[in-house]
Amino acid sequence: MAPAQRTAFLAELAADDAALAAEVRGLLAADAEAEDFLEGGAHPAWAGRRFGPWRVVGEVARGGMGIVLLGERADGRYDARVAIKVLNTAYRDGLAARFRTEGRILAELDHPNIARLLDAGTTDRGRPFFVMELVVGPPLATLCRQRELPLEQRIELFLQVLDATQHAHQKAVIHRDLSSSNVLTAEIDGRIQPKIIDFGIAKSLADPLLQGGAMTFQGTMMGTPEFMSPEQAEGRTNDIDTRADVYS
Repeated sequence: MAPAQRTAFLAELAADDAALAAEVRGLLAADAEAEDFLEGGAHPAWAGRRFGPWRVVGEVARGGMGIVLLGERADGRYDARVAIKVLNTAYRDGLAARFRTEGRILAELDHPNIARLLDAGTTDRGRPFFVMELVVGPPLATLCRQRELPLEQRIELFLQVLDATQHAHQKAVIHRDLSSSNVLTAEIDGRIQPKIIDFGIAKSLADPLLQGGAMTFQGTMMGTPEFMSPEQAEGRTNDIDTRADVYS
């Protein structure tokens, strides 16, 4: 299916069943990510590039704010592969500050169901980056359907997501984009573990993080429409609090 046809199909599907449309988007994203890993290569501009002690070995995804690269520890001190998020060179004014704020917010969070921040820094060209735990499993909703998990297990996994969300709220952090595609899964010692990712538009209610995390203009809609609370969809940023995440 051509990209334009796929976009039209998803828009039509979302009008009839928003939850199913979100799940299809998650499947498409997971499929694209799997292809990147199978190809095992990075874009020529990034292959072998170093970010401090980390070396790029592949590419995971690209977005408006930046690129996510597959990395490994060059000195062998860290066995597992990692995700390296780098700010896009074509960033708009203020986006660099928001990007840095995402890293600072992640540094405040310490929960087994939130992807961990491992390192952060700035490239020799002044582009900020941070290194995160790599989560390669499918979105939680997708995994539940694929494995036909019983209701009790689904609820148990969902409670872990709620606990992680509460942890963020206790740290005065609102995610603001808790969509199904931002709750991935890892399998650790044979157990499924949900992982909340992408705090790119998160907002902190506490200093000194408030200024960067709250940089959203009134009337601007940010996030995934199908999962937004009414006040967020209307761009009423001053009205958004922890209840928006609970709604999502």
